[in-house]
Formats: sequence, structure tokens, C-alpha cells
Amino acid sequence: ELQPDAVIYLQAIMKVTTERSEQGDYITNEGIGARNAEIAELADDQKIFFLDVNPLICDETGGMVASYTYDGVHLKAQYIPIWLDFLKEHADYLPEFMRRKIVTCSHVYDTGGKK
Repeated sequence: ELQPDAVIYLQAIMKVTTERSEQGDYITNEGIGARNAEIAELADDQKIFFLDVNPLICDETGGMVASYTYDGVHLKAQYIPIWLDFLKEHADYLPEFMRRKIVTCSHVYDTGGKK
């Protein structure tokens, strides 16, 4: 209502390693998959888009590639560009300032004006 021309990107929750998922607590890839399915339902592919980087960071078991993480949950810094490049490629409606700088966590990645 306040921003009728806004384009919204919803991101899938990143899966965890299969080993981490099987620890038996509340963080499981099955639960993440269920939540992602619910988030995807909110997208209308006109002004609200669902982006899922999981196919690029998951192995054949469906969990995050073990070497991409230090704790089974979070990407190592050296693999964040996979996520960043995915967002730049799939978020077609990024405003100019976002094309230059994308902020994730405590890091700012300067894209040099590239989309």
C-alpha cells in the first residue's frame, strides 16, 4: 500500500548439511523444505518473486555441500559469491544502488555497477 510499485524478492532458507540435518533437533532439511514451500506460495511471479539458491549449494543428498560450510549451517565466506551471483542473475529488478553494492550479513560486496 505504501510502495505500490515495489518488487519483492523472497529468498529460500538455505539447507544445512545432511549430517547437521540428521542431528535430531529443530534444524532439519525436511523442515527447511516445508518452510520454503510455504514461502514460495507467497510469490506471484509478477511483483513478488521466490529465489532459491539451494540447487547451487546442495549435494546429491539434498543437503548443503559439507565443504561449503564451517558449522553445517552457514556458508564459508569463500562460497558467498555463489549466493551473490545467483541473486544478481535472478533479481532482475534491482535498483541501481543495489546493483553496485549488495549487503549480506556484515560484508559489503561491491559489484562495480554490474547487475
